[in-house]
Amino acid sequence: MTKALDFSLADRKAELLRWLSEEGRFAPDTGRLLEMLCDKLTMLGAPIARATVHVRTLHPEFRGISRIWRRGQSTEFRTSRHGIESTSDYQNSPLQYVIETGQWLDTVLSEATDRRFPILATLRAQGITHYVMAPLIFSNRIVNAISWGSDAPSGFREADVELFRYLVPGIRAE
Repeated sequence: MTKALDFSLADRKAELLRWLSEEGRFAPDTGRLLEMLCDKLTMLGAPIARATVHVRTLHPEFRGISRIWRRGQSTEFRTSRHGIESTSDYQNSPLQYVIETGQWLDTVLSEATDRRFPILATLRAQGITHYVMAPLIFSNRIVNAISWGSDAPSGFREADVELFRYLVPGIRAE
């Protein structure tokens, strides 16, 4: 098989679409889908070290759930309680920015990004060099989010981010 880096962007997009429609759609739950998706994106050459999915819930106690994937580790499951949206941690986070604006966040981590979004200082200390978060708009129009972090010295390539931009509209949920 050809090395992932030898695939053109069009080939990577076609393979990702094939995988989503033939294999990925059979993931038993969102945690496993995130794991499988990160494995696939990595095979396609994206240097992913960390990824997250944040989804709002209709639950009396919890505002949302998050799945956190880290290369070589088990996927973590977290819940956040109602009221988190009024905390400074949330109000100064990439998640709040993406959910409130509906805009993508694509940033190389630095002291400047640490000041804007303090959580990025933690990620940078863990070796993350480039962070991308996208709005994930479900069929009920609620904005959720998905993110990817790279620990490659130069971060993601432009073609990796383009692959993420191609992927996001195809992720739909009821």
